[in-house]
Amino acid sequence: MGLLRRLAFLCVLVLGSQTSAVARSLIVVANTHQQNIQLDRQQVRALFMGAPTGLGLTPVALPIDSAERVLFNTKVIGLTEHRIQSYWAQMKFAGKNKPPMQLNSVDDVIAHLLAHPFSVGYVLGDKAIPETLSVVFRIEE
Repeated sequence: MGLLRRLAFLCVLVLGSQTSAVARSLIVVANTHQQNIQLDRQQVRALFMGAPTGLGLTPVALPIDSAERVLFNTKVIGLTEHRIQSYWAQMKFAGKNKPPMQLNSVDDVIAHLLAHPFSVGYVLGDKAIPETLSVVFRIEE
């Protein structure tokens, strides 16, 4: 019985490491309305934290419990979800910026980007992106 548990645990570790390797690639995608826009990490962070960027892009986010959002918060924003929610609560109390609109799924993000010029969202790097959308930032590890 002990050997069977160890084998099951090793299988979970191996499969989990393969899944996480794919999940580490993240892209920020925008409907740039045929303009060539490239962003760096600081610009993406500022955009999704409500700071003015002068780019006219409107961010959308995924649900709090999505793997993409956790990865985005960790690798791009550099804060935990709890810290981000605290930040937005302070902004709301001060009457300042609002958080990005939250959509239900990656497919909803892609559909929203297609329908709204100058909107921007994030997806895992292995997601097929329609030709009319542009990858404006990429992070891989």
